[in-house]
Amino acid sequence: MSINLVSGIGNYGHPHSKLSEELRQKLLALGIDPSCVSSDAEARILIENILQTQITTEVKSTKSEDFCCGEQELISRAKNLASKMGITLSNNLTLEEILEKISRKLNEKISVAANNEKELSFIKSCQSELSEIAREYSVVKQNEKAMFASLNFNANMNRMILGL
Repeated sequence: MSINLVSGIGNYGHPHSKLSEELRQKLLALGIDPSCVSSDAEARILIENILQTQITTEVKSTKSEDFCCGEQELISRAKNLASKMGITLSNNLTLEEILEKISRKLNEKISVAANNEKELSFIKSCQSELSEIAREYSVVKQNEKAMFASLNFNANMNRMILGL
């Protein structure tokens, strides 16, 4: 038996043997087992998607602060703000609807309290709190979208690996 025959047997059945060495090294650097990929094209797509996901995650983490609240906490804060302003709310309103009602009430109060410094100060603090809640809600929604995109990406990768 020749040595060439033995070395040929060693590569038999390993899908990563079809990959170029450069792609194989990139996959290993990203922590991906090259045997999960069957072709150079598949490896390039996988690498590109992972790098794009990493870039998106890095951009989002640098743009947003760490928030430990979810939508329910924001609804609670918005309801507290509304009650502080004398707005009665029903229990089945969404956060967007609550924020809209608060915004309308603030606009009404601004027109009435033109010369009352104490009232204007109260309105400014409420506007500040409203904008903070709206900003945090925007971050929560962005994170939700990113999570669903990530789950969708994982599902697509699983389908591709399983050949479905």
